[in-house]
Amino acid sequence: MPLFPHLAGLSLAGKAITLPPAPRRTSPTLSRRELRRLIADMVD
Repeated sequence: MPLFPHLAGLSLAGKAITLPPAPRRTSPTLSRRELRRLIADMVD
């Protein structure tokens, strides 16, 4: 399914835009492990 990663990326981008910035300090980019966990959560 070549489309799935693209759709997951779009939904993640949408969440990033709609959610207010988090008050806690984190690195600007997600680690690969965090990305994988987020996508796994969306699949379940």
